[in-house]
This record gives sequence, structure tokens and C-alpha cells, in this order.
Amino acid sequence: MADAIVSLAIERISDLLIHEAVFLRGVREEVEGLKAELERMKSSLEDADSRQEQTKLNRTLVRQIRDLAYKAEDVIDDFVLQVAHEGGFDGIMKRFTKPFHLHKIGKKVKAIQTELESISKKLPAYNQISGGEGSRSISEMQQRLRRTYTHVEEEDVVSLEDTTKEVLAQLMTEEDRLHVVVSIVGMGGIGKTTVAKKVYKHDDVKRHFECCAWAFISQQCMPREVLHDLLLKLLSPSKEERELIDKLKEHELVKRLYDVLKEKRYLVVLDDIWRSEDWDNFKPAFPRGRKGSKILFTTRHKELALHADPCSSPIEVQFLTDDESWKLFKMKAFPGKKTEFHACPEELEMLGREMVKKCGGLPLAIAVLGGLLATKKSPAQWEMVHSDINAHLNKFQQEDHRYGGVNGILALSYNELPFHLKPCFLYLGHYPEDWEISKRELIRLWIAEGFISPSWKSGEMLMEDVAEQFLEQLINRCLVQVGKRDHTGTRVKTCHVHDLLRDLCVEKAQEEKFLKVFQPSLNESDGNSLHVTLTVSMARRIAIHPSKRYVSLKGKHPNLRTLLVFQNEELIRLHISIPNNFKFLRVLNIARNDMPFNWYVSSEIGNLHHLRYLKLRSAATIILPRSIGKLKNLHTLYLLNDVPRIPDVLFKLRRLRHIVVGDLYNYVPLLLRGALKNIETLKYIESKTLIENNAVLDLTNIRSLGIRFQRIKDVKPILKALIKSQRLGSLNMRLEDSITYPDLEPLSHCHHLSKLFLRGKLREDPHLSHHILKFLPTNIVKLTLWDCEMKQDPMAVLGKLSHLRTLLLAGFSYRGTKMVCTANEFLQLDFLDIWNLFELEEWQIEEGAMPRLRGLSLAWVSNLRSLPEGLRYITALQEMKLYEMKRSLVERIQVIDGREGEDFSNVRHIPSIQIDYLLIHEAFFFDDVRQEVESLKAELERMKSFLKDVDRKQGQDDRLRTRVREIRDLAYDAEDVIDSYILKVANLGGFHRIIKRFSTLHTHKIGKQVKAIQTKLGDISKTLPAYGISGEGEGSNFSVEMQRRLRRSYPHVEEDDVVSLEVSTRDVMDQLMKKEDRLRVVSLVGMGGIGKTTLAKRVYNHNDVKRHFDCCAWVFISQQCMPREVFHGVLIKVLSPSREEREVIDRLKEHELVEMLYDILKEKQYLVILDDIWRCEDWDSLKPAFPKGNEGSKLLFTTRNKEVALLADPHSPPIELPLLTDDASWNLFKRKAFLENKMESHVCSKEFEMLGKEMLKRCGGLPLAIVVLGGLLATKKSWNEWEMVQKNINAYLNKVQQQDYGGVNGILALSYNELSFYLKPCFLYLGHYPEDSEISKKELIRLWIAEGFISPSPEGGEMLEDVAEEYLEELTNRCLVQVGRRDHTGVGVKTCRVHDLLRDLCMSKAREENFFGIVQPPMSGNKNHYLRLTVAALSKARRIVVHPSKRYLGFQSDEVVLPRSIGKLKNLHTLFILAKFPVKIPNVLSKLGRLRHLILIRWYGLKRFHKIKGFCQVNTLENIETMKYIRVEDLTKNNALLKLTNIRSLGIQFTRSEDVEAILRSTSFGLDSLRSLHMELVRSTPFPELEQLSQCHHLSKLLLRGRIPEDPESSHHVLKFLPTNICKLTLCYSHINEDPMPVLEKLPHLRILCLESLSYTGTAMSCSANGFPQLDSLDIYRSNLAEWQIEEGAMPCLRSLNLTDVAGLKMVPEGLRYITTLQQMKLEGMNRSLIERIQVMDGRKGEDFYKVQHVLSIQIIRS
Repeated sequence: MADAIVSLAIERISDLLIHEAVFLRGVREEVEGLKAELERMKSSLEDADSRQEQTKLNRTLVRQIRDLAYKAEDVIDDFVLQVAHEGGFDGIMKRFTKPFHLHKIGKKVKAIQTELESISKKLPAYNQISGGEGSRSISEMQQRLRRTYTHVEEEDVVSLEDTTKEVLAQLMTEEDRLHVVVSIVGMGGIGKTTVAKKVYKHDDVKRHFECCAWAFISQQCMPREVLHDLLLKLLSPSKEERELIDKLKEHELVKRLYDVLKEKRYLVVLDDIWRSEDWDNFKPAFPRGRKGSKILFTTRHKELALHADPCSSPIEVQFLTDDESWKLFKMKAFPGKKTEFHACPEELEMLGREMVKKCGGLPLAIAVLGGLLATKKSPAQWEMVHSDINAHLNKFQQEDHRYGGVNGILALSYNELPFHLKPCFLYLGHYPEDWEISKRELIRLWIAEGFISPSWKSGEMLMEDVAEQFLEQLINRCLVQVGKRDHTGTRVKTCHVHDLLRDLCVEKAQEEKFLKVFQPSLNESDGNSLHVTLTVSMARRIAIHPSKRYVSLKGKHPNLRTLLVFQNEELIRLHISIPNNFKFLRVLNIARNDMPFNWYVSSEIGNLHHLRYLKLRSAATIILPRSIGKLKNLHTLYLLNDVPRIPDVLFKLRRLRHIVVGDLYNYVPLLLRGALKNIETLKYIESKTLIENNAVLDLTNIRSLGIRFQRIKDVKPILKALIKSQRLGSLNMRLEDSITYPDLEPLSHCHHLSKLFLRGKLREDPHLSHHILKFLPTNIVKLTLWDCEMKQDPMAVLGKLSHLRTLLLAGFSYRGTKMVCTANEFLQLDFLDIWNLFELEEWQIEEGAMPRLRGLSLAWVSNLRSLPEGLRYITALQEMKLYEMKRSLVERIQVIDGREGEDFSNVRHIPSIQIDYLLIHEAFFFDDVRQEVESLKAELERMKSFLKDVDRKQGQDDRLRTRVREIRDLAYDAEDVIDSYILKVANLGGFHRIIKRFSTLHTHKIGKQVKAIQTKLGDISKTLPAYGISGEGEGSNFSVEMQRRLRRSYPHVEEDDVVSLEVSTRDVMDQLMKKEDRLRVVSLVGMGGIGKTTLAKRVYNHNDVKRHFDCCAWVFISQQCMPREVFHGVLIKVLSPSREEREVIDRLKEHELVEMLYDILKEKQYLVILDDIWRCEDWDSLKPAFPKGNEGSKLLFTTRNKEVALLADPHSPPIELPLLTDDASWNLFKRKAFLENKMESHVCSKEFEMLGKEMLKRCGGLPLAIVVLGGLLATKKSWNEWEMVQKNINAYLNKVQQQDYGGVNGILALSYNELSFYLKPCFLYLGHYPEDSEISKKELIRLWIAEGFISPSPEGGEMLEDVAEEYLEELTNRCLVQVGRRDHTGVGVKTCRVHDLLRDLCMSKAREENFFGIVQPPMSGNKNHYLRLTVAALSKARRIVVHPSKRYLGFQSDEVVLPRSIGKLKNLHTLFILAKFPVKIPNVLSKLGRLRHLILIRWYGLKRFHKIKGFCQVNTLENIETMKYIRVEDLTKNNALLKLTNIRSLGIQFTRSEDVEAILRSTSFGLDSLRSLHMELVRSTPFPELEQLSQCHHLSKLLLRGRIPEDPESSHHVLKFLPTNICKLTLCYSHINEDPMPVLEKLPHLRILCLESLSYTGTAMSCSANGFPQLDSLDIYRSNLAEWQIEEGAMPCLRSLNLTDVAGLKMVPEGLRYITTLQQMKLEGMNRSLIERIQVMDGRKGEDFYKVQHVLSIQIIRS
């Protein structure tokens, strides 16, 4: 990094040597000597800089060299300053004949040289230093995961035929030249390596080339390893030959490889090569070979490919087409359906295709998506992925700890930067967070800082062009993001830096003393001022960020180079003291808003001789002193002020390149005589500036000009002069109001002009045959016409400008009444703004015009009658804004009361239409407090990063736990600050009134509180390295190793006391013995301690397994997965090698072990057990070593993470181990507790049995807990000892932490510690539920959201509820939460529960974290029926939970009456009220803009609906997702319910059928988002036509209560409208006469069917074969049914049948006998004869008993 400083010094000396050579005479030798020393210093820095991430020693050396560079820079700048003060070299030669100043410089240079020599003596040792083990771990993990193996085949490959043919064609070409390189180029994930593999293994390639070899390169290129591997692959050496090769040096390997290849026609593949210098290293090893030899690259860098072989055109891999994408997706999502061509179920296809489109044809994304969805089986799960596909595709990237933390990954990108880009990147750190950075300003600052050397200029390329290339490189490396593109659509206009990257910038910049950022905060002791005292030790660049205070700089910092103050007129006021204190300043950017009229800039500014960039901003008039003429090095001058006063001295500033004064409305007269040759930007000036002295003739390098003409005669001369420049790219011309433009034909010769702004009247000649705008040059990209007053339609000419992308027709630019845009014109137009064309009445757009238009804005075009019909053809249009337009025009495109306007069809395709200023300017009132709040947010983000880093280690070290607790408490404090502030804002009446009443009092307090938090956090952070945060301490390593050793499994150690594994063992054996022509992964999944490893051992040692497989191996993985150790262990077990063979294996590298293991297993039928595998990326690392093998080969996993099992093999359902039953638990307990009683079947005396069984319940069927408890009680002989254990069983279960099992809690805590950061609070929250609670999923996820545990995905689009559901699914997959009941879909969770021992873990961790406190009322029998809580006793806990008891707490009321103040709950998300009587709610719900769930249940025997007076006047329903149970009287009085655009679950009762129809037919009502619908009609009111429900594609749950009228003349059934995705259907009082079963049985997803009171009034019902394929439960209640037929094959999945009050049915259907899945049948109020026919009475079976004898449970309730 510091080499940039040296570069600046070298540049300065070079500048002196070149420009002042005539005056140097006796000083040249000393100056050139200094330059040479600096050149050597720069070289040292470049070498050192590339390694400084390796060790502290490296960083120290670099820092010392950097400080010397700073000193040398100061020497140069001081000398230059002295020369300037003496009047230049001319003066210096006269005034100090004995060059005293040079003597001083020589002395300082000598001191620098001495220090540098001292450092250089250490450099040999420095050069031998390599990175430590920790620094290598990240790159090793990345390299391992990305390493490619040619033996790993990819079966599912599509659309590679053309690319493969092209590669093959180039490979087969007979070329007799050196280094013929064929390159496959493309972005990451596009399939380059896949193509290379396909070609490499192609039969034609094998026949064509005599030898082939493959090498993986990567960013961490290791030439010796690559050369070594290539030799081994080409030679297949013996053991002795291998030993010789291993000893060769790199250059010997090069020579040997060259000799091996020189007489052969060879093919070598270099996969994933990144740098040109890597190829240059390898090149000497590759000879010409025989004619036709080739080298094949895969790379992301086209420049590298062209560098390696300029004669070969790189082959660029293309994105997949839609069809190809869909084909690949099906292969990945449905791999088990090869015989059916990977068929996709019809109901999933639409969702699938939509998701595939979002992958944009990138194979990697499609493969990941397909693999993800292969584990999802239901439409509901696919819909959840679809709702936010980006979050799912990137799910694993958000867990910092997997690859070393976000900052570590980002730092790799920084370390990889070339040295000249590092200072450019770090400079971005001085911008505030989320700042939109102007490209022009940035590159001018880079140039002023000296980061862009003049030596990089060449030919036509200026330093600005070089800087722009640097910015492009940073963008291409994904370190900078493009904000907006400029008018060309290709170049950058603004950019920004991600917050985390900005943190990296600031951290690195402060480490390098490169930059210091001051973020002012209010401090009571300082009042309204920020006093910054500068010292020499500070960084050389200072940035002061926006604040609401005066900023005063004090002290001296003579080495300060840059002062940047980010201005906002209302926020920044700067007082700067004597400029001489900052004599080396190069960049000055300040604002003053404390001056009411004039700002007289101090004359001492002229002493800032090094100043290159000056930007002044003020509301007052800026008046510059004459001393400004001394700033000989000034490069950029910005004066942002209406009309600044500038003395006639700018002609002296020969290096000035950019002048921006005034603005678009205020032009400034300047005197620039003779100083225009280097000027590139000149804005905004009066024309006389250029006319006087023919100054315009000197503008030979002008690129951007803003000018106002007072005289018509000045226009032509200036335009003609500009033509000669041939550089003009942007021109802004304005005329005085009283004059008219002359002929502008000269503009047609400005061939580089791309941006033109014309303001002023254009003179139209009615006799001319061509349009007045005919002069416009063809390269125009952005055009603004203002006040031109044209009468002739301009569109005819403008439409033919082939590059025009942005067009603004403003303020009377056209005075006509009609405008026409013809077909095939405006082919590139992207944005069109038209405003203040008051006379325009008609606008026509023909089909084919403006095909790419994305944005359209119309303002104050008040006479335009209607929008053009042709807008309907512009399908690219994304946004349209209409301001102050004719009311009738606006109404024609709106939907009012459900009716579409006449022109709505023309604009319905436009995603965003903004009419007038509908968005309230709330942000304006937020300005006064924004900075404080955002500062606090940023601090919390940093706090979160600290916690993420240390959280992984806190289980290892008490000191770490202490630090985590301290940081957590600070996080709580910060949360309190925010909540307190928001409460104060709310109490003061919102932001509108806070301006008047809030002043700065509360923000002042916040600033003080935040500062205190930051200070404490800073104190903690200083101690963190000592506690192992930045590296693994010895203690923590010992703890991890001890834990790993205790938990390691050995297959030879058998466990005698095993119970209840018979069923699971059979399941595993069945799967292992299956013959399948693929490598199948069988997974045992379950929570810790459930017996997965025990079961795996039992299977592994089974005789049938030993006979079935050719070879078996067992390997233990654990959380600390070490792939090399795994591969090595499997090889040793499979081979049983001799001592010599073992030595060879021990020397193999990891990738060689992979290849060897693969080769050994590929011809065998093998079984490998991976015991205790935790992470998906561990499997990805291990996968390349395991081939398909012979038919029937298997891998057996044991894991706590179901996601790992599904990733490894989506088509093998994991075997989930159940908890033990009570009997099995007791048997296991007895075996462990009564070891001496084996001969007596472990007899337990009765006195111990009751106590034992009570304690056993606490184990909840978990074998580990039972074994620990039994082993503990085996040492206790007396009843008293057993009772003591029973009183505090938890403590005893976890007492034996250091023994074999590590304690039950310790084993379970491993799963908690492995949780992602965002899942931990969600898991802990489960602890607040009482024991054995059945937890409602809906309630739980709403509580999580309310607590703030769920954050929206960065990409947006996914609802918080969906994110929360994914979190719950992840906890379930990790076996930390158990599913209670499934919902109506059979897939989603309805309720869940937590094992008692896991709940104990939750509570233990939650208490430790002060996360919540639980109040468990004692059940003692005292007479006090009330529970009194002392909250102070729980003051540290953030949440208090009171568990059920028989005592009163709070209030009880049958009637709920809400006050009007409920309208103040602006953040209310969920309102759930359960009451006996109607809830009284005031008409204030419209104020609750964030309300998402409104559930009002009137429960009195049955659910009843609430009639809420005034509810339909709610006007903010867009966010509502759940609304139950509401009664609507008359929708016509207010149609607010039609705004339920995001509704998911609706329970509603109507009194009029017209209201039902209005909702179903409304285009604004969210039918498409609806998942659950409960709809009732009161009394005998019938439903209207329900056909619209068929469009509810996501509706899965439907209840209809009310009459559904039948049309006797209709050809289809009345229920034909039901959508196909229905899973649960309830019909009540429908009065349907026609048998509904022929329609209902065709619903493919129907699982639950309830036919309630008089839903069907007929007497016969028939269920045909193959009908109801998914039906699980059927209820029929109060029906007239007399005859029921069920054909064989109907309802094959039915498990439950309930018949109630179906008295007319005489016998059960014959077809029940075929439904073998039927588990339970309940009969209530049925015909007596039916009951008797199925019963066994006095030993005699009834006539129909055979129909039901297979049903496990039949319950008969007689009425």
C-alpha cells in the first residue's frame, strides 16, 4: 500500500527534473539520487505488501518502510515548498549559492537511507517467512471445495454440444507452432470445467493425443505442485521413480516435463487459471511437441487467454436458453425419474419455470436450485422457495463461520488487488455509509492524491481515462457496485460500496495511517461544537462526516494532505484556523453555512502550494483572494455557489484542468486568458470569457463545456472553434431570453458529442425543406431541449438519432398541439421526460416505436387529452410518472370501484405508475435525527459482527464467555437507547411535530449514550486478541481435541445393552442390500444421544453386511472435519497396506488420496460409514473420493442435520430414529442400573421401581439420558440416595461432564453451538413454553417476528412469515425441534414441541444470556390464590414468562373493550383477541399501518363472527395477511376490503351475496396470494357464482358455509370451480343435490374432506376407482345418505373415517375392505343395524365384519 506514497514522491521529483531542468544545474545529482532511493524503496514495498497478511513480523516491516516513505514524501514536499517561497529555481539560484536547503535534504535523505538499510538486513528472513496455519485455513478450504477431478463425472449436462464441438474442432486442428492454447472463457458457474471434462474424456481426444494430463490451478497457484502432479499423471511412476521425482527442484521438474512431452502429441488441461504470470511460470515446461499438441485453459479472464495465445480466439461459454435451463432443472430436481424423462408434476411446472427464469441461464444456479427442490415434495414447499428464490440459493453464504467470517473473505479480495489499486480502494472508506459516489469527483480526487501517475498516460489517453479504467477494474472485481450508469448507458455515473466493504476500507486505512474518519456525535460538555485537535501523529487524510454541529479544527498537522468535510447545508458548519498549519494540503473540500452574505476566503489559502483539489460550498457569496493565483499545482476547482467572485489570476494556474463554478441557473464571468490549453471541464461560464483575446482557440482538450451566450454573434465562432478540439463530449448551451439561436449546423461536425443541453429559442425558417434539428450529430445519447419554442413536431428528426437513450423536452421546447412517434424509431430510447408542454393535445405512438423505453415521465402537460394507445406495445416500460395532468386523462387509466378506465388496457403492463405526489414527504422531517439513528444502527451492525466471531468459541473458554456476556449487555443497552428514542418520538406526536418540540435535546442524549456504548465496546475490543478471537488459543484447541477424542466412535466397540433397534436395523439393512445402479447414501438422522452410532455399529458388524460388500470402512467425522485424515483412514482400512505401502500413502497429498481412493473403490461393491457428519460443505469436500462403484455400493451417514442427508441423496428418505417407548426405556434403564442382576433379567425391587419410573419420564425416551441415569443410579444403593437424585435429576444428568459421554447437556449443547447465529434466539425462545406444550407454529413465528428475530432477506420479496417458517424447518431438520402435528397439506407443520432435555438446555442458555426469566408458581396448598411478582428480581431478563397455575394473574373479563388509544400502536404486527362476547373496537385500526394479522375469535361453543362497526373504513390494508373472523354488512358503503392485496388467510361472513361477488371479481383483491379461505353467508342467503375461486392457484384450505345453488340446465357440476391445489375442504349447509364425489375425487391434493350438516342432500354417493388418491381423513356429518359405494382402488391413503348422524345409511360400503391404510373409524348416532352388522356379539361376527376387521380402532358412540 505504501508504495503509492513513494510513487507520489517519485512523480514530484520527475516533475521537477522535467519542467525545471534549466534551473537545476548544481542540484540535479542530489535530486536524482533521492529519486533512485525512492524507486528502490517502492520495489521493497511492492514485495512486502503482497505478503503482509501472513505474519505480524511482515506487517511490522511493511509499516516501518511505509513510515520511511512518508518521511521521504515530507522531505520532497518541504523542498518544493521552499523553492516556491523563494520565487522558483530562478530565484533560488541567486539567493542561496551554497544550497543550504539541499544540504538539509541530503541530511534527511541520509537518515532515511540508514533506517532503510537497517530494515533491509532483516529482509532475507522476511522473505522466508510463510503464512501461519491459521492464515492458510481459509484458502485451503476454498481450494479443496473448488478443486476439480477428472474422474468425477457430471451426468446431468445439457447444451454443451455446440461448445464441445467448437473446443474439439480447435483441439483437433493440426498446427505446428509453439504453445497452441485453446481457452474456454466465462463467468463463474457457467460450465467451463464441465466442458473441459467432457472434452478431456472424449474418445476422439484419447485417440488423437498420445498423452493427456489435467491440473487444477486456482488463485493459490503453486507451480511446483502443478508440475509435480502433471509428471505423475504422464509417467505413472514406480515407487522408486516417484521418490526421485519428489526430490526434484522446480526448475528440474520443468526440464523433466519438457523432455517427457517434446516428442509427443500431448494435451494438458490447466483448469481455473487466473493470472498471466502463472502462465508465464508454466510456459517453459511445455515444448512445441509433435504437430497438433495443445494446452487447454479454463479461465474467467479473457485477457489471460489472449495473452497466452493471441492467435486463438477464446471460446466463450454461453448462457442456457429457456428450454435448456428447464431440461437441466428437471434432471436435478427429479433425478429418480429417468425412465420418465425427468417428468415434472403438472402442478409444479408453472412454479418451476418461474424460478428457473430467475437463474438467468446460469448452470450453477440452476443446478443448486434443482438440488434444493429435489428435497421439497409439495407445492407449498416449492411456493416457499419461489417466494424468495435468492435467499434460498444463497442460504449457506450467510453463515459467517463456515469460511472464516465475512471480513476474512472480503480481505482476500483486497489482498489480491494489484498494488496500484489498493490506495484507490481504501480511499473509498472516507465516504459516509450508503453514500452515492460521483465517478467524476472520485477520479479527480484520485488524481489529486497522486494515485494516478502521469506516466500511465499514453497517446489520446488522459489520466482521467486511466482512473476510469481503475474504477472499472474495482467493479469487475466486485469491490465496488455501480449505482447509476451515465447517459451512454454503459459508463458509470455513480457508484457505492457495500457497508461491510466500507468497514474493511476504514479498518485497513486506519491500520496503514492512510485515513482517519471523524463521525461527530453530540456531547453535552462541548455544546454545539465539535473541536478536532490535529496532531502530527494522525493519519495524513482526514474526513469529517455530516453532523448538526459547528466543526472547528485546532492544533497543527503540517503533514496533513487531505481534508474532506461532507457537506449538507443544514448540517455542516466549519471553522478552519491558519492554513499554514496544513502546508502540505493537497485536497480541501469544505463548506460554510454560517456566513449570511459573503464568505471572504482567507488570503493564506495561497500558501497551500501543494493544493491540487479545492472544493468550496456556501449559501453565501464566495469571494476568492488574489493569492489563489499562487496555487500552481491546482488541478480541480469547484465553487458551488450562485455567483462566486473570482479575481483575474486563474491564467496563472497552468495545471488547472477542471473548473466548475456557478450552476445550471447561474453563470459566472471569468478571465482565463492563456490558461486554457489543459482545461478539460469548464462550467458554467459567460461566453465573453472565451471571446475575449480569442481564448476559445486554446480549448484544444475541452471535454465538457457549460456556457451562456448574451450575444447572438458569439455562438458561431465558439462552435466552430470547438469543432477543432475533437474531444468535446458534453455541451450545455443557454441563451439570454431575448435572443434566438442562429444556425447550429456546426454542431453536426462534433462527432464525439454525446450529451447536449440546449436552452433558448430556435429560429425556424418556414421555407426550409428540412427540420431545424437536422444539425444534431448522430452520436447524441442524451438530449435536453428547453424553451426552444419549436412549432414543427421534433419527433420526426429525434426518432432517427440511432444512439439516443435519454430525451427531455422541457418548458415550451415544443409549441405544437400534436406529436407523432413513428414505427421503428427511437430504437435505443430508454427514458423520456416531457414537461411544461402546455399546448400539446394529442400524442400518437405507432407500434414498433420506442421498443426499449423503460421510464416515462409527464408533468404539466395539462392539455393532453389521453395517453397514446401505442403505450400498450412498449412492453419494456417499467415506470411511468404523471404530475399535474388533466384529471380526465388520469381517470381513463385508473381502476375506480373495481371498474377499469377506458385506457387502462394501454398501461396495465407497466409495473409502477406514480400519479401526482402521492408519496408523503415524511423523510423531510426525519433529517434532524437521521444521522444519530443511522450511527447507532452502524454501531449495532459492528457489534453483531463481534458477537458472530466470538460466539463459535464461547463454549471453550470461560474468558471468552465473559467477553461475550459483556458485549451482549452492551447490545441490550443499545437496544434500550433505540426503543427509548422511538418512544419519545411517538409521545411527541411523530416526526411532524418533533421538529417544533424536540429541538436537539433527545438526539443529544442519544449521542451521549451511543458514545458511552462505543467507548465500552472499544475497551473490550482491545482485550479480544488476548482471548483468542483472532486465533485459536492453546486452551481452546485442547478443549476441542479432548471433546473430539471423547466422542470418537470405534466400530469394534460393541454395546451390549441395546434395545428397540430391531425395526430400525431392518430398515437400514433393507436399504443397504438394495441393488441400485447409483451410489446411494443411507442416512440415520436424529437428535444427539438417540442411538444413531449404536445402530450404525450394529449394522456395520452384521454378518450379512460383511458377506454382501467387497470392502467396508468406518470413519469418524465430527464438527472438526479433516478431509485428508478421512481419506487416509478409509484407504488404510480398505487396503490393509504393508509397511512400505503405508509409507507411500502417508506421503500422498490430499488430492492424490482422493484419486487413489476413487480408483480403488470404483470396481468394488463397497460400504463406507461416515459417522457424525455435520455440515453440507464437509460432504462436498469428501464427495469426489467416492465413485458409483459396482452395483449396490453404499455410503451410510449418521448425522443430526437432515439437510446434510437430503443434500447427499435427495431420493433416499433419511431414516429418522424415534425416541424409546416407555417399556423400551424401562428395559434399557434396568440393564444399566442393575448390572449385577443380569441372570435375573435385571430385576428391580418394588421400592425402587416407582422412583425409577418417575425419573425415567424426565429422560423422554432418549437413550443417552437413560444410560447416564442408569449408570449413575447403579452406584446408588439406598432409597435415600435415589430420592436425592430424583429431586434434582437435571444436575445429576449433567454432572459427569468429563466422563465417557460428556454429560447429556454437553452432548445436546453441541447442536446448539453449531446453530447459525440467526437461529440461536429462535431456539432459545422455545424454552419459555411450559413442559410438554404443543406449540402452535403460527403463534410461534408471529412471536419471533414481533421479537425482531426475523429479518427480511436482502433481496426482498419474501414475507417475514415465510422466512420464519424456513427457520423452524431448519431447527426441525437439525433435530432440535420435533413436529407435533402436520397441517392440512400433510407437509407443513401445524404444531411442534421440544424434548424436555432440550428445553432444559434452552432455559439454561437463556438464563445465562439474560434472554428471559421464567416464573413457575409453586403448587403449594396455601390459601393465597394470587401470585404477586416482584419485577425487580428479574431486572436483568429481557423477557418474563409466567407459567400456568391455579392462581389469578392480571385481569379476567368476558367482554373485551379496546380504548381509542390502541390506534397509537404504530408498530403492532399481530392483534389476536379470544373472547366470549363481541369485541368492541374503536374506529382507529386505519392508523395501524404495520398490522399484518387481525384475528378476533368469539368463542362460545362455536366460532362466531365479529361485527365491527366502522371496520370497513380502514384504508391501510395492503399489509394485512390474516383477517379472521369478520362480519361484513354492506360492502357497497365502503370497498376498503378490496385493498387486501396480500391477504393469505381470510375468515369472513357476508349478509349479501353481492358482496361475495364483488370481492371475487375485484382485480385489486389478492386472490392469487390467498392460501386459506373461510367464507359464510348468514341465514338462507345463497352464494353467487363461485367460478372466480378457480383462479386462486395457491388456495389450499377452503371452508364454505351456505347454500350453493345448482343450475339444472348446466352441463357441469356446481363444484367444478374448486382449484386443484385444495388440500382441506369443508362444506356446510351447501344443499347440493348432485353427488359431489365425482368432482371431489379428482382433486389431486385433497387430504381432508368434511361434508357437514346438509352439505349434500342426496341419498346415494359413489367413490370410483383411483379417486381421492391423497385423501387422509373423511368426515360426514348430518347427511341424508342411504347408499354409499366405494370401488376397489378408491381412497388408497385414507387413515381416518368419521360418520356422525348419518342415520339413513344401513351398511358400511363394501369397498372399505380394500382400504388397508384405514387406522381409525368413529361412528356416532348411526343406524342400529349398521352397527350390529360390523360387530362381534357373543363370539359371532356380524355380516359386514369382514369389511372392517383390518381397521385398528373402531369407536362406536350411540346417540
